[in-house]
Amino acid sequence: GIDPWGLPLEQFDAGGVFRDDKKHDPRSTLPDKTEIADANSLKTYLAEDQMDKVVFSFLKHLAIYATGRTLSYNELEFLREQAVELKKSDYRVLDAFRVVINSPVFLEK
Repeated sequence: GIDPWGLPLEQFDAGGVFRDDKKHDPRSTLPDKTEIADANSLKTYLAEDQMDKVVFSFLKHLAIYATGRTLSYNELEFLREQAVELKKSDYRVLDAFRVVINSPVFLEK
């Protein structure tokens, strides 16, 4: 199958420069059946509809990198709850780092 997340990003070349040609069709249908027209609509979808999931993914990958290990189910659920809590501070990156650094995930060996 074709990567539905990557199709809208075909509007950019390998260096990240916007391509204004008509050879690439950026339209895509995501796994949840959401129709995406281009990279801007993908950005809107992620920033408005899926922000809690994006923040959870950021926290998860940050915690995995910080600890150098995979996370347990309970640790992932803790981070999922914290992702929702970060909404109160407008998802500030500094607060996300604090969540991971001060969490039991980071302190466990």
